[in-house]
Parts: sequence; C-alpha cells; structure tokens
Amino acid sequence: MHAPRGGVARRPPGVERNAWSEAPAGSSCSWSWSPPRSRRRPDPSPWADPERVRGLVLGAGFGEPLVEELELTWRYPDSDRYWETLVDLSPALADLPSAAERRSVREALRERVAPFRVGAEYELPGVTFCVSTDASAS
Repeated sequence: MHAPRGGVARRPPGVERNAWSEAPAGSSCSWSWSPPRSRRRPDPSPWADPERVRGLVLGAGFGEPLVEELELTWRYPDSDRYWETLVDLSPALADLPSAAERRSVREALRERVAPFRVGAEYELPGVTFCVSTDASAS
C-alpha cells in the first residue's frame, strides 16, 4: 500500500496492533457465553482500514483526507482500572451472566496483559488514525 509522501504504509491498525482491545477479544474464545453482536454496540474493527476511512470522509463531502497512523500507549495504574475501563467500553463484559463468569474473564484478561506490566502499572500499545482534510470538496 502506498502511503502519503511516497512512503510505504504498514498494516492498517487492527485488533492485533491494539493490545488494550485485543486482550478481551483473545480471551472471549474461553467464555461459555458470548452475546450476539448488535448494530447499536460500537465495533472499532471496521475503522482499521484507511481506505474505508478515506471513503467515509469523501462520502461526507470533505476534501481528500490525509490519513496518518498514530502509535499510542494506554496506561493503567493497575489491572482493576484496566478492567473498569473495559467494562465501561464493552457492555458485554458487564452483562456476563454470573459473578463466577466475570471473575473467570477478569483473571484471563489479567493473564493476557501480564506481558505489558511495568512495575505495578500496565502499558498497553495501541494505534489509531489521525485524519485531516479540507472543510469541503467544493
């Protein structure tokens, strides 16, 4: 894929490059319950394709966008704060059917993010797109 300014773009940012959101996705295969995907619940995966982002910006009537990757780090003071953030962002976690299931998933997540522990804190890498464009295509 050709990138702006003549460089070669890396893979678009997806779940595999966003450890903060990959851990729950990777742990879900061990869950005994998985909620059906709802159109009302957000899913970041479709936004991992820079061409899709470009098409949406152009389709909304803006000028040619510049889509650039931004690497970032999600920092959490401890695994409890990470869990609380995930529950806030993913109602499916809050809706797990039993306290035992929540404890099991929480422990699986703690194990999955252990490689990102720095002292008592967690530093999980991520990547997103920054998009800039003219106000309109006309």
